[in-house]
Amino acid sequence: LMYILYAVLLFAFIQFYLILIEVGKGRYFSKKIINHFWIITLCTLIYAIAKMIVGFIFSYFQGNGDYLSSLLNTEIIAVLALSTVFYLMKNLFEQAKILKEEQDLTV
Repeated sequence: LMYILYAVLLFAFIQFYLILIEVGKGRYFSKKIINHFWIITLCTLIYAIAKMIVGFIFSYFQGNGDYLSSLLNTEIIAVLALSTVFYLMKNLFEQAKILKEEQDLTV
């Protein structure tokens, strides 16, 4: 299961690389970039939620009773924060694309 989660993170890194390629080509406000940010957001959310579930199950079957620390460890909090940042970036680029289209129509 962890290999699947690492594959999800690898897919998110590939999406980020595709964003860098689009920016390098000068297409800052394309729909592709917005979709890549959305995919990265979903990948990081899937990773964090799956990691929480796996940690909870492992701590439950080990019987140590420390369920909360398995749900909220530093890695999960960092990935959730990263997911929030990518979601905000997606919204920012979406609004910038709308503003750019309006500006292009007025000029």
